[in-house]
Amino acid sequence: MSSTSELYNKKCYCTKCSDNQQGYSFVSTQTLQRHNKRARYEDMERSERNVSVQRNLMDIDFETTSNQQTGPMEAIGGQTNSPVWEGAPISDDEVAFSNELNGKSSDGDENDNDEESNGSEESEDNEENIVEIEVEEFDTEDPFATPNMPENPVHRFIATFVVMFASRYVVNKGAVVLIEFINKLLSIYEQDFQLPMSLSGLQSMTGFSAMTKGIKRFVVCQDCHKVYEESVPAPLNCDFVKLGAHTACNCKLMVQSLSGGLVAKKSYLYRLGYFDLVRGTIIDPMHNLFLGTPKRMIETWTKIKKMKNNDLLAMQTVAAMMILPSNYTKLKTKIGKGFSHMKADEWKSWVFVYSPVLLKPVLLSNMFNGWMHHVKACRILVKLSISFIEIDQAHRYLQEFCQSCEDTYEPKVLTCNMHLHLHLHDTIYDFGPVYSYWLFGFERYNSLLKNNKTNRKDRFETTYMTKFTADAYKADYSLKESTMSDIDYPQLLDYYKIAYVMPNLISYHNARLSQYFVNNQITKLKSIDLLGQTYIGNNSSGKRGSLVQAFFHSSNGRTSSLYTGQIQYLFIHSFTLPPHPNHQASTLHQDQHVFAYIRWYNSTNDNEHRDKGIAICLPEFSADNYHSILPVHRIHLEVATAVDVTDMNEERMLVIPMPKK
Repeated sequence: MSSTSELYNKKCYCTKCSDNQQGYSFVSTQTLQRHNKRARYEDMERSERNVSVQRNLMDIDFETTSNQQTGPMEAIGGQTNSPVWEGAPISDDEVAFSNELNGKSSDGDENDNDEESNGSEESEDNEENIVEIEVEEFDTEDPFATPNMPENPVHRFIATFVVMFASRYVVNKGAVVLIEFINKLLSIYEQDFQLPMSLSGLQSMTGFSAMTKGIKRFVVCQDCHKVYEESVPAPLNCDFVKLGAHTACNCKLMVQSLSGGLVAKKSYLYRLGYFDLVRGTIIDPMHNLFLGTPKRMIETWTKIKKMKNNDLLAMQTVAAMMILPSNYTKLKTKIGKGFSHMKADEWKSWVFVYSPVLLKPVLLSNMFNGWMHHVKACRILVKLSISFIEIDQAHRYLQEFCQSCEDTYEPKVLTCNMHLHLHLHDTIYDFGPVYSYWLFGFERYNSLLKNNKTNRKDRFETTYMTKFTADAYKADYSLKESTMSDIDYPQLLDYYKIAYVMPNLISYHNARLSQYFVNNQITKLKSIDLLGQTYIGNNSSGKRGSLVQAFFHSSNGRTSSLYTGQIQYLFIHSFTLPPHPNHQASTLHQDQHVFAYIRWYNSTNDNEHRDKGIAICLPEFSADNYHSILPVHRIHLEVATAVDVTDMNEERMLVIPMPKK
């Protein structure tokens, strides 16, 4: 319980309270506010206003929360549609006034007559009031008073323009200077209209303060982000205990103002007129697209009995036969175990690779089609470079996904995370492709740092950089020269003949006939990195990272089609063109070429899954020809594959294109 001295700790200098030897009385905060209001309302009834009041109001300093003015605000004489002046500008802290006047009262008491008030005006002109920042008055005053706009449309425009400009671009006492300047212009042009001298009064008159009506205020811990309602007394320090911790967060929540009141800590970013808190906060695509929504949908399908245990086991059986690119995490047993303890990389694999194949036989068509909108949006948004048209297209897919969820499921299925899908395009517009800021890289390097073995000794930085350098240059020590087999060599010879339009090129078997021939000496590569995408030959990795797609022109040369194949090996080959005076390629030719030897799968005309972005191939290879020699820069993208059996018991291969890294 607070003591009496703690409750009555405010000095009041009004006429009623200064009638003693000390010249003031100690009162409670509420009593002080009531006396101040009464004094202001009496002053507003006066017909004249001293010019020095406006001049001294410019000395208000909101940053130091110590304000000075020459006297109470008076109503403007002869002004039409004059708003009620509330006397306290609304700032980030809540405001209460103390009318201290060097031991004398500047405000009249409700029992004083007009003569006493007029007699004291002369002495009040040269004295100053002390304004202190308090916490309580915001709750007792109504900052959202009924708008009292002037009837004159020109005056309405002036008031609206000033309040919008001041609220957006002017801070602190600059608003008072701007308002006084506008009032001076109005007086020069003999207008019978004047603006209120405070920004809060101007907002109240124009109705702009009503925009915040009904909005709750909260106190948030800057460390653990626990939220406290400001209507409930918050502790001085955060009392939240983090998971696994033994003590409370203890972050400081309150600061003491100059008047001794406790106010919540606030960020000065909120004071910047050009700072948009919503647009200035980045939505992390990793959590938004891969951790939040996929997990929510799995929980929903399981709850409504659309995904049962036997379905999970069947899905796991099909998933075990799928082949993924090397940079995607394989789900070995987690699907059959109900997607337990899934990480972001694993959810990413689920969205791109597994879900388009495994969910179709399990879900209803409307549920599956709605989910595929999310998959299509993710395929676009994770690109290394993205156009504005693609951003808009992905946004439409996310809108369709959210709309399908609203139409198909109960309202409680929808989450705030799904709502943020619809703001993700603004984040990409403002901050660029998702690779610039999503947390995959941060989390991955955390894993790399954690897995470094240091033997519990210091000098970790040296150990890490040594390992990094070794990994960066280890490929230089794995290059081995070899000869191309006679089975593959004819394809290489035919490629050079067609690519350089030189049908007379000879084989290395006939090297004695000419010094210009195609030799069979190659240097095999274990892998190759193209713009962050790693491609691996089948000879070194099984099939992971070796399945790719490339474009080929049709026979008429007008259209092109994607073909799926498997890289058998990557190699470097050197070839020098014979000199030819009319052959432009001989002057621009580079001696060294980097190729991929690829065997192509037989294509089919089956378009069953084409609308889902999935192609269908036959599992057999076509005969090798010069198309098997592919320059690595023509590789379009990596693919994942799955085995599919038709109703006729025919085996097919489903091809799932992966987004370019």
